[in-house]
Amino acid sequence: MTDLYYLSFRDIASNGLGVTSGEVYVQRDVTPATDWPHTAPSSFEWVPWAQVPELFRNKRVCFLVHGFNVPVSHAVWCEGPAAQEFEALGPLGLKITAADLVVVVMWPGDGLIGWSWFNAIDSSKDTAGRFAEFLASSAFTASEVAFVSHSLGARVVLETVERAISLGARAAFTTAVLMAAAVHDDALDDAEYAASSARLGRIVVVSSMKDEVLAIAFGLGGFAERAMWPAISRALGRFGPAFKSGSRFPAKTEWYEIRPALDQGHGDYLPAGDELPGPPYGWSEKRRDVAILCRDLFDAQPFLPGLMGWGIDHTASFRPTWTPKL
Repeated sequence: MTDLYYLSFRDIASNGLGVTSGEVYVQRDVTPATDWPHTAPSSFEWVPWAQVPELFRNKRVCFLVHGFNVPVSHAVWCEGPAAQEFEALGPLGLKITAADLVVVVMWPGDGLIGWSWFNAIDSSKDTAGRFAEFLASSAFTASEVAFVSHSLGARVVLETVERAISLGARAAFTTAVLMAAAVHDDALDDAEYAASSARLGRIVVVSSMKDEVLAIAFGLGGFAERAMWPAISRALGRFGPAFKSGSRFPAKTEWYEIRPALDQGHGDYLPAGDELPGPPYGWSEKRRDVAILCRDLFDAQPFLPGLMGWGIDHTASFRPTWTPKL
């Protein structure tokens, strides 16, 4: 198969900021030489609703969920090359064998920089509601669901799982990899997301203290949120998870911090297919190592990019029987 699939909760033709019901699109003839900087969403084919159940039937599906301030074109250029690799269609050979289908999720978390954070919070909640409806619908016939998210996409994932549970979604929720997560560090225990943490089989946090976007923008965004939600002080994607006393969730959580010496910024997680020439389009060494981590986490392989010195495995600090992978 040389097709990539996209699940969009926005109008991809107009790059509209409104949240829509989920629509499935397909990008045909993806190969290691696919020219990502010139890939236009307008070339994608809409998948008729009647064909969607067969696409997902009994499959293990991994959804890739982007973060804040990502228009349609950039969602394609950053998540497309990631899905390409994980589907064994890319030049790096990073197939996730634990997933039968890797699907790019697009949602409207962008807009004018001055106000888009406020808009994105509402859009993430609206998207989660629509996403949950899709996962609980008769059209979604997968057996397992996993996620890889970036930035504010973590909020979309956690809230989607919580709402899907309440709607009676049938698929098993397995692994959620939360990269540079723009949620507070105790979110896994928060009443808003505790049902998601309980239902997920495994939670993986990937963080970096060199993430200046989370250091600055997340803190500023928190000022607005405090009027409506509990105060936010520290981002999960910088500081890692903070568990409450007696929490049930350390037993299913893994936390990998990227060493500060590597200077891993907020944009160093997903490939930048419109920026770096290729093939392989968009794959800096930092992004490639994160992709290798994701592949190895899903497929239970030892993670050794560069053989040594990439990251710090904090999991053993709250799971004493844990054997470090890094």
